[in-house]
Amino acid sequence: MANRCPKCGQDNRPDARFCAVCGGPIAGSANAGGGVQQNTPIPPAAVVPAVAKAGAAIAPVAKQAAAKGWAGSKRGVGFLARVFTIGGRAAYSEVFGSLPTASGQVAAPANEAAVAGPIEPAALAFVLALLGGWLAFTLPPRGTAIVIIAAPLVLLVLSWLGFRRPYFTKMTFTGLASRMRNRGRARQVPIYKFQIYEEVTGQPLDVVIIGPRQGSALAPGANVHLWGIRHPDRNELRAWRVEAVDATGKPLGVLAAPRLIPLTVALFLPSILLLLVWLITLFV
Repeated sequence: MANRCPKCGQDNRPDARFCAVCGGPIAGSANAGGGVQQNTPIPPAAVVPAVAKAGAAIAPVAKQAAAKGWAGSKRGVGFLARVFTIGGRAAYSEVFGSLPTASGQVAAPANEAAVAGPIEPAALAFVLALLGGWLAFTLPPRGTAIVIIAAPLVLLVLSWLGFRRPYFTKMTFTGLASRMRNRGRARQVPIYKFQIYEEVTGQPLDVVIIGPRQGSALAPGANVHLWGIRHPDRNELRAWRVEAVDATGKPLGVLAAPRLIPLTVALFLPSILLLLVWLITLFV
């Protein structure tokens, strides 16, 4: 069917868009200028409901994924908090609130002698570890990160597991100073040895106290609580504190010597400090 031009009345082809005579648009053509083009954009009013419908369908899935991610993050943070709390608590209790290592009754009078002030390798390792920690900042960034992050974690795990050897006392530092003043001659310190019958096992346990001490000698038969570190290869306890008690557990006196400091505990706080300094440098 021919398309008639509304302006001049000329009959044109059925698919003609404009009149062949006057050039006017033919309104009846599907492709005329006023018709709908194939690439005409969809009106926004039609897009909004579709987007809203898609969003409503996706929202529960996204909410569930976010909840799972948050739960996983809480579990990870909770695990790290437990590691730091338990390890940190072990280190803290070792320094500020350690429990007695053994209890028992003094079996015989003590023997006392004098020995050269000890030079404990753990004390030297402590100094070298501190220097190594600061030198870690001179490494490439990745190496610094590995050292600064791994060190406190390792120390926390060791504290958590109860590692107390190697250990050292302040006698190493005072002894080195004394040797320098006395041209290499070692300072003499007392060594105090006695034996107890351990309360838990009923077996004899040798007790050794090295270094200058405060408090009176222990009489046979006295009930005591001892703080110290056991020797792994022999039935011996290196003690730094002995508390005499009566039958009810009431303290009667304290015998104290230079404190034994486990190397893992001694390095714990400096390593945490280095970690904090490193974190601050990342954001400054």
